[in-house]
Amino acid sequence: LRKCGFVPTGGELQTAGFVHHMHWRAWLDDPSGRIAKLEIAQPVVAMERSAATGGECCRDPAPRLQDLVGSAFDAGFAKRLAGIFGGPLGCSHLLTLGQALGALVPRVLADPARAPAARAPGERVAKQTLVLDGFERAAGALEIAIQAADYRFAPHTSARDFIDRLGVARELRVLGEVTMSELRLVALRAVARERTPASLGAPWRDLGDAVAPLAGDSALRGMAARIRARMSALPESEERALLSEALLNFAPGLIQCMPALSHRLGSLFARAAAARSAEPPAGVGSMILTSGGLPDSCYMWRTGSSANRSRRF
Repeated sequence: LRKCGFVPTGGELQTAGFVHHMHWRAWLDDPSGRIAKLEIAQPVVAMERSAATGGECCRDPAPRLQDLVGSAFDAGFAKRLAGIFGGPLGCSHLLTLGQALGALVPRVLADPARAPAARAPGERVAKQTLVLDGFERAAGALEIAIQAADYRFAPHTSARDFIDRLGVARELRVLGEVTMSELRLVALRAVARERTPASLGAPWRDLGDAVAPLAGDSALRGMAARIRARMSALPESEERALLSEALLNFAPGLIQCMPALSHRLGSLFARAAAARSAEPPAGVGSMILTSGGLPDSCYMWRTGSSANRSRRF
């Protein structure tokens, strides 16, 4: 959901409102955890079929994901997903969503409290949420805020009242500051807490030591590799897993927030259009992202695509 701004994308003027709306729905063969059936939906996409896109659409790559049917949400899932849907093969947003699902499912399946014998059909056992927002600061800086939570639910049969349905809630907040001239992550903070029915007043704990080393480098290029390297240096835990998922969504979220800053680029785009320049004018730098994704970041922005060729500065 883009709350403000507009930007030329794929030959169209993309305005505030819903830009991407998509979901995965997977049926698992329990207890093997293998995918028995997979449905992918994209009710709202950034680019529908048009002359500017050469008749292509963001939904075109989705059928590739059916190759995952029969495989499991296990340690190798992320690699398999990237192999069939990464970069120009697929959609970066469906990819990120699938990666989050692939990281959550094994942890839920391994949770002893999930035992099917203790559950009624249709009973919810877990839920994970992530909300990301962007805030414009003075001097061309952008703040990215992430709130994530991982909920595990106790069986209905053991609940005396509604609060007893809570098994555990792990909550996380991340705040990062990015310079728009260089797209550099200059500061990163995080706090976390874990609550149960017996500890609803648990305080927030500072995770600054865990995330501070990630600041100082690009907020986009190479960030995922740095996050994985940093997380691997921390003790394995459910909290680390949630922190990793939140941080891995920082860069994709940043890209989606940048078009809201298009008001800063009006004069630069106008100068470039007047000069019929094939290159962005001095001063745009990495703000090329306000008019679309990085080259080869997805199927629609792959090298040589009609959408990529329609992009003008």
